[in-house]
Amino acid sequence: AADRAFPARTDSLEQIVANIDETLKGAGLALKEVDGIGVGLGPGSWTGIRVGVTVGKMLAFSAGRPVAGVPTLAA
Repeated sequence: AADRAFPARTDSLEQIVANIDETLKGAGLALKEVDGIGVGLGPGSWTGIRVGVTVGKMLAFSAGRPVAGVPTLAA
């Protein structure tokens, strides 16, 4: 599993796809090679959760993979 941390910045939303791409490349994977996409369901900020779920659904759809919600405290 790829696990990375990125500092919070004001342009985090603009960088989210680039950060995901960087993480996949660092793990030696392409998006189509992952088995599924997990998204954090909170607790967290309302907007952050919405963005994360939306991006996760977008990636899962484009890769033809399942998406699953994970409570943040269980991750």
